[in-house]
Amino acid sequence: MAGLCAALVTNYLTNVARGKRILPPVLFQGGVAANGGIVEAFRRSLGFPVEVPEHFRVMGAWGARAS
Repeated sequence: MAGLCAALVTNYLTNVARGKRILPPVLFQGGVAANGGIVEAFRRSLGFPVEVPEHFRVMGAWGARAS
């Protein structure tokens, strides 16, 4: 399962976040944030903490900005 989570995160970072710098703090929101394996894979891949807010299921893109 860890390999699958790592592959999904790599796919996201390669295709969706391509060319964008991702800097802390990072909040992971939405239903996928309930998957601890994906959260940990993001932490390992990015090399810094990824926070999951208490109400991650119902939060919008709070503080998001393009760099």
